Amino acid sequence: MTCTNCGNGEDATGYTVRFTRGDSEPTEMELVLCSACVEEFQAESGIELR
Repeated sequence: MTCTNCGNGEDATGYTVRFTRGDSEPTEMELVLCSACVEEFQAESGIELR
């Protein structure tokens, strides 16, 4: 699979990504992410990977 964030074709895995911003309802998306993008997403506040 190819990472939907950066296009990298190596070591990509499917995740449900939940974005929370302030008081608004969380948004969930199905994304395929490589390990580098997983690390970047995990470092951000308001983003949860499942």
